[in-house]
Amino acid sequence: MSVRSSASSSSSSSYNLLEAAGNIATKIQLAVVSAAWGAQLTLLTVSRASGCIALYQAAPRIASQRPRHLIAGHTGDWQAYHVTTPNLERKTPLDSDRRPLVIMPEKKVSVLFVCLGNICRSTMAEGVFREIAKEPQYKDLIGRVDSSGTGAYHIGEGPDHRTMSTLEAHGITDYVHHARKVRLSDFDDFDYVFAMDRHNLRDLESLQQRGKPDSRAKVQLWGEYSGSKKAEEVDDPYYGGKQGFQTAYEQCTRFSRNFLADVFPNVKTA
Repeated sequence: MSVRSSASSSSSSSYNLLEAAGNIATKIQLAVVSAAWGAQLTLLTVSRASGCIALYQAAPRIASQRPRHLIAGHTGDWQAYHVTTPNLERKTPLDSDRRPLVIMPEKKVSVLFVCLGNICRSTMAEGVFREIAKEPQYKDLIGRVDSSGTGAYHIGEGPDHRTMSTLEAHGITDYVHHARKVRLSDFDDFDYVFAMDRHNLRDLESLQQRGKPDSRAKVQLWGEYSGSKKAEEVDDPYYGGKQGFQTAYEQCTRFSRNFLADVFPNVKTA
């Protein structure tokens, strides 16, 4: 896929990057980038989850021709250009003769994890995700992270002791949470609301429809990020032994990595 300028290389020409739709699951309003070049823009990647796109472009080296939405950075003997607004994240230039033009969401991504009681699975997911989000490549990209339950069975309680011991066994020792029930406002406060199993998913979809069907949140099964063609459920380990909590931890770690790779396809991991 490519986009070409409809005008010659004059300062008034522009590329309209329209609202992402179709094969991009989450629609995102993309910036209109004023361009002074007539070169081809080639679509590099499309993030299915966030609507992020990455374009390669042949940018002018002459300062007066640089679009005002772009800032320059140096890598070797060429200049890389990056879309920027007050809230846009800067990206590391690629080591290539082509200049990457990367468009990212205009704010940090927020995530809510939901299970039934908010003391086992969703807290495990939150604890794991928070820890991974601390890594240098993600710490400036992730905003609010929280968890809640579809039921009101444990409001105000801390996570199950087996959740905490499993997290601690993997070096996560600073996680604190008090159970709460999911709220209608959550669907506008978070970009993603993840259900641990299909029962949770149906409850969340029903609640969202009763409240504000056009709300901001994308409601998904967390196990859609299993890394395989088959979505997984995180089974409730409440009535089982410690192995169930270990399995939940391993799933949440894998799903977190896959989700972040999908949302931020151009972020290099260590």
